[in-house]
Amino acid sequence: MELSREVLDTVLDLAADEVFLLRPDGSLKYANQSTLIRRGFSMDEMLTKAVWDWNSFVTESSWQRRWESLKQIKSARFESRHVDKNGESFPVDIQAHYLCFDNDEYCLCFVNDLSELAEKVNQLDKKHKELAVAKSRADEALKSLHDLQERRSLLFATIAHELRTPVAAISMLSSDDSAESWQDARNQVHQLARDLLHTLDDMRRLTQDNHTREVTSEQFNLQNLFESVQLSVSAYITRYRMKMQISASNNADLNETWLYGDLYRLKVVLSNLVKNACVHSGGDQVNISVSRVESAEGEQQLTFRVEDNGRGIPADQVDHLFSAYARGVTDADGSGLGLHIARSWIEELGGTLRSIPNDGGAVFELVITLKSAKRSPADGVVEIGKTAIELSSVFTDTSKLSVLLVEDDKIIQMVGKKLLSKLFATVDIAGDGTQAVDKLEQRSYDLILTDYFMPNMNGLELIRQLRATGYTGIIYACSAATLGSEFNDLIDAGANDVFAKPLTLNKLMACLANDVEIFQQAKQPILDGKLRMEIKFATRDELLQQKSGRALLLIDMESGEIQGTEKWRQLNAVGAQQPLTRTLLNQTIPDESRDKYVSYSKQFFQSPVGNPPVVLEIKLCALDGREFMGRVTSEKVELEGRVVACTELEEF
Repeated sequence: MELSREVLDTVLDLAADEVFLLRPDGSLKYANQSTLIRRGFSMDEMLTKAVWDWNSFVTESSWQRRWESLKQIKSARFESRHVDKNGESFPVDIQAHYLCFDNDEYCLCFVNDLSELAEKVNQLDKKHKELAVAKSRADEALKSLHDLQERRSLLFATIAHELRTPVAAISMLSSDDSAESWQDARNQVHQLARDLLHTLDDMRRLTQDNHTREVTSEQFNLQNLFESVQLSVSAYITRYRMKMQISASNNADLNETWLYGDLYRLKVVLSNLVKNACVHSGGDQVNISVSRVESAEGEQQLTFRVEDNGRGIPADQVDHLFSAYARGVTDADGSGLGLHIARSWIEELGGTLRSIPNDGGAVFELVITLKSAKRSPADGVVEIGKTAIELSSVFTDTSKLSVLLVEDDKIIQMVGKKLLSKLFATVDIAGDGTQAVDKLEQRSYDLILTDYFMPNMNGLELIRQLRATGYTGIIYACSAATLGSEFNDLIDAGANDVFAKPLTLNKLMACLANDVEIFQQAKQPILDGKLRMEIKFATRDELLQQKSGRALLLIDMESGEIQGTEKWRQLNAVGAQQPLTRTLLNQTIPDESRDKYVSYSKQFFQSPVGNPPVVLEIKLCALDGREFMGRVTSEKVELEGRVVACTELEEF
């Protein structure tokens, strides 16, 4: 394009963008004021420069190629980077044109500084990346929420199924009012209740960070075990469209192979292996098989195999599969703790759990030795751990002990008292912690068995208060409240032991076995576990003052002198100043109770000092005519060098 010099000068002077004129050799012919200002050079300094002095992408040799190309195409537009006087690089947009006037050739360049635009682009790019990261996190969160909802639905479906099935069965059994039918269904009800308790144990296990669990033992057969596993995994089998098959070798009859061991642990471990196959294997079939070998000692070695037809486990991962937080080849969520916990649980039972290399799907083998069991345990034998303990031989002294059961549920009060009465001489009931404190002010007990959640004062508060006031007796907590930190809270408060409901002789005797030395000191008087030690160091007046809140009576066996606490006088409507005599005592015994009382008195007065206390429950009559049922507990002790009859009266 041909232009006059005057027109060109005008265009250059009026240009808002940077404008400069280059000769064919790359030297600068002209630069406008915008160019000088942006680069920080004077006109004289700028005119000494060549294009490669401010454009790092251009060299002296490459310029010639660019020049020849521009002559051919006449115009070009491209982006580059220029350098100012301080050496700072900045992005530019360049429009280059080939010009020829007065027979001279030039390259006319219009340069637009892209620094602000580049910064905006960088900011946009940064925002775009941030949005991409946020979107990725949102997608992950949404997926996690979806997975959580699926697991929640699966969990609720499993729990609902496991709860509904035994409850429905119990409901159906209860609709039959035939006593014979109930007797026949007793074992069924026991199994259904056990399944319910196992489900509650599952729920408790989900709430605890600590995955340890006490070893328990119960009698069961293989059919019981597999039915429990089927209940536990049924929702998973349905959800993941799996098929499950259970088989046993000829020497492992499901109904006739009766065992004694930790049914719950076996059920959880086998169920977890099946659930893992459903969630992680990618297959559609899982099989459980069992075989057994009976030893000469009557023990049963059982071998369980859980196999699936999925993708299997790579050989290089087998060694680490049971490590904590290890994950196999899977896209599904999981903590990586399941197999680690499963192996540790089985090893605590003396068994082994391993993965067997296989060309196809995953294969797990569980080997454990359990004691053989009869279908109906012998009466009077309680299994503790792996030892059968005869109640009558080890805990003979429990028949002389007293128990306070602190429980607010009326049905459990009734059943608990009936159960405890098989072992203990005295079983009293308190409906909450406040009532328990009131009863303990009236008399002492050899054992306190308390629930956790109760009105007015709960079990935790009761234990704390008793320990704070110096109570050193045995306290057990038997409660359904073992889902979170309650177990540790009760132990920290001072409970000697804690076990989950229901209250059973097995659980209680296991606790007693740990405290057998304490309970074999049970020749103490029922009326006060500490009374004998106190009597050695107390006068009669001091003793009566210490026990003023209890209906206590002291009779000197030599002089016949009688002393009683204010509580005893109140209970029998005897005035504070009225002398206590044998005649007055006889007035409190109504005619219908006299024969029983005379026999009781004869037995007591003939017994030597140090014998266990004598207990009598009879109808009594206060001097004001009020009749009531009372429990009379008497024991001979030495006090101040004399034989004294200590008698406590309780109204019930």
